[in-house]
Amino acid sequence: MNSVATLLQVLGQLVLALASGLFLWSKNPSYVFWLVAAGLVVFTAITVFGVHEKRENIQIREKLSLKQHLQLVAKNKEAQKFFIVQFLLWFGVNAATPFLTLFVSTEIEGVSPALAQALAAILLGSTAIFAVPVGIIADKTSRKLILSIGLGLFGLGALAAGLFAYTLPVLIPLIIIIGIGNTAHTVLSYPLLSELVPNENVGEFWGVNTFFASIGALISSTFAGALADYFGTYRAVFVLTGICMIAAMVVLQSVQTERIHNKRTV
Repeated sequence: MNSVATLLQVLGQLVLALASGLFLWSKNPSYVFWLVAAGLVVFTAITVFGVHEKRENIQIREKLSLKQHLQLVAKNKEAQKFFIVQFLLWFGVNAATPFLTLFVSTEIEGVSPALAQALAAILLGSTAIFAVPVGIIADKTSRKLILSIGLGLFGLGALAAGLFAYTLPVLIPLIIIIGIGNTAHTVLSYPLLSELVPNENVGEFWGVNTFFASIGALISSTFAGALADYFGTYRAVFVLTGICMIAAMVVLQSVQTERIHNKRTV
């Protein structure tokens, strides 16, 4: 089901990217921000008022102290290694994301900002197309294996884009490869974490996971901008992204993914 949710999420991003690149940006860039704001308001309202939880299926558990929550995390070494993976991959993703259209429009011959935005839609389209197949294959084989392959594809694609892509015919296949790699971590991060922690603790561990991912994202944009200024090219940013993804793939190999069935002990 997470793959289906990812498909719908990415389709929304794809529509926004196409609308921005093909219609709105060239007329007035502020229209893009108005569209995003309107979408957030509408879909937040749908979520709040239209989605009804099955409260009868929710078991209320005893409250834990902050110390007990920290003990849960401290005892789970596999989850800790997974948090490092998430830090590295989101450091890489958010290093490149703010500079994608700038990279394409300034480093690739004959590409306008509007076309660069449309090329970003190709990446999202690849992610959307492969979301459900990746989820199905991972469920039937190994989530860790498929995530590893995805991180490898993302990393190699980003490295190749930064080092070798100077024309559209070279860049477009690499964007598709990056999009496929992007599918893996988007679809599989939550299900894989659920293999590492007891069912009753998935929510809080995902919260810690989001903390590490957000810290990586927070640091990376500033670091990537400084890197681009230092080298005088946005290509350095994509090399950084590739290195981060390969590093995340390497760390992931140390994570043992045997399903946790035991109850919480603190």
